[in-house]
Amino acid sequence: MKLKFNKYILIPILIIIGLIVISFYKFYKPYYNFIDDYNTIKENCYEKKNVNHYVCKLPYYQDENSLKRFIENNDPYKGLKELDLYTVYHSIVENETYSVLQFLSPLLIMIMVVGTLHQEYSSGMFKNYLTRQSYKSYLKDKYKFILTISLIIPISLIVILLVSGILTGFNTKIASSVYSIAVYSEFKYNHFFLYFIGFCLITYFMSVFYANIGLFCVKKTKNTTLAIIMGYILFLIIDIIIYVVVYAFILYKLLNLNVSEEIFNITGYFFTDTKINLIKMLLVSFILQGLSTFILYKFYQNKQEVIENSEKQNA
Repeated sequence: MKLKFNKYILIPILIIIGLIVISFYKFYKPYYNFIDDYNTIKENCYEKKNVNHYVCKLPYYQDENSLKRFIENNDPYKGLKELDLYTVYHSIVENETYSVLQFLSPLLIMIMVVGTLHQEYSSGMFKNYLTRQSYKSYLKDKYKFILTISLIIPISLIVILLVSGILTGFNTKIASSVYSIAVYSEFKYNHFFLYFIGFCLITYFMSVFYANIGLFCVKKTKNTTLAIIMGYILFLIIDIIIYVVVYAFILYKLLNLNVSEEIFNITGYFFTDTKINLIKMLLVSFILQGLSTFILYKFYQNKQEVIENSEKQNA
């Protein structure tokens, strides 16, 4: 389906692009900021032995052995050269500003879906469309729109992967220092592309789930902004019910079952780091989008009721 851009679609896309740019900037900034300091210390203290330079007067750099270790162990050029595709990608997605999308993506998806479809539904255009095509065909077209919108977050992940590859020269050799950093996990690094495909599918299914929640609220109010807010609040309620009520209270406290916490934390899937958790989250996300799609179909199944509701909103 060809996507027609409007302000409701363009603004969230620009926000996502902005998050990606800011994340890469913040990730690489410490490396480049340190270059000038490192060169100053290396040139004046190590090579020229300029003891009168203000930096070289510091006790640490006056000791020859300490200075040598500093020069050998803190070379920023070496650090940049050793960066690998996997580490940069995971750092951007999990540690930098982009990671706010685990909480922000439901809202952005709803802005795109609800903002676009609510204008059509509550303006009277909806009834005009039905004079040119069947109600069933109309619903199919709108669901194709949802499926298209749901590709935006996975596409942003592909963009991050490509940019990470370009900046690192597609280096996949992992430096020894990587094994101790927070984003490292044996599964994510040793089976990166399996993980990446699984993670993209999870984000896609979850995006469909968010869009379905938003579309559910289109019929509930004539105000577009209120429909978007209602959709996001409904998502938060569902999130709380799944994690607090179902997992924490019923399964853990009442039934004392030792079940995986990760699969009930539907806003925490950005940090999935094992094969079994990836499979579980993939299954959960598929069930959520499938169940929400079924409920949405039932909710919009009655053509006459939907038309009457649209007329009320347009009155």
